[in-house]
Amino acid sequence: MNRHLGIVVIIPLLISAPAQAAVLAARDILDNLKDHQEKVKTIEAEFTMSVFGVGDMTIKQKGRYTFSAPGQVILEFTEPNQNVVKVNGDKVEISINGGPFSPAPQSETSAGMNSDIYYYHFLKQFHLEIDEKDQPAQSELVKVTGYHKNAEGNIADEKTVRNVKAVEFLYNKDQGLVAQINFIGFETMPPMELKMTYESKGGIRVPKKMFARIITPGGDIASAMVLENKKVETR
Repeated sequence: MNRHLGIVVIIPLLISAPAQAAVLAARDILDNLKDHQEKVKTIEAEFTMSVFGVGDMTIKQKGRYTFSAPGQVILEFTEPNQNVVKVNGDKVEISINGGPFSPAPQSETSAGMNSDIYYYHFLKQFHLEIDEKDQPAQSELVKVTGYHKNAEGNIADEKTVRNVKAVEFLYNKDQGLVAQINFIGFETMPPMELKMTYESKGGIRVPKKMFARIITPGGDIASAMVLENKKVETR
């Protein structure tokens, strides 16, 4: 059993998305996310996190979260262990119990999502389309599907794609936020589901609660993170 599993699970949780929209296309959503992402300068928060599905255990952790534009995230775990996760774009490093920083496996498999709190940089890697045939019953939600795209903007050959080959996400057009993302990976990456809620702080919506569920042959592993946002600076 990996006692650092809580750190591993939290890396994909750094996410969200917003904006105003009437008639939406996939391009509109990306433009909205970019606009929101560029408004955020810093976020400082305290967090609590619980990880479920690791045998019969529930792992509880606390710490501090800091985001600095354009793409640096620092997670300082203070309880039960003193660990630090440092994210800069695709690069992820971990320090265990005050030890030296070393690269984390997620930096090789995250497909650029680690420090992208509003998912613009992550989602723009995909050829996105509004799913006209399978829209949610809730009128405020829009379902969008996407496959990795090549330089020409078409669907890329699977051999050139990193682990996340496709996504499905629900965009709340009333809030201007991405409410849920489902990841479809290759054999080396199990399916993952993310759900998030937000709060208004400093004149902008920022992540408040995040739930992640990883589906494995041995059972699901889930984590729930709650942020107490202390300081938000915008541009």
